[in-house]
Amino acid sequence: MSSPSRYIAYLHGTDPSADQLTKQLANLGITLDQEYGLISVDPAGNQLVGRVLATEDAIHRAEQTLPISFFPDLRVSSSDENPE
Repeated sequence: MSSPSRYIAYLHGTDPSADQLTKQLANLGITLDQEYGLISVDPAGNQLVGRVLATEDAIHRAEQTLPISFFPDLRVSSSDENPE
């Protein structure tokens, strides 16, 4: 079993409420980052993004049952160096 990793989830063509989507993701073993929440990226609200914590297995299950895509959420580290 793989360990959970952070991803950005992109839900497209969806019209359930954010609460319903959060429950659907939870049922698949995916935890939504509540601080980030689900954010609409189009005026109609049919495209949402959110930060999640999930295993690769949960990602595959979600991709088979929901109109969703996942992207690694790579951490950005600060650097004291200023490139010139």
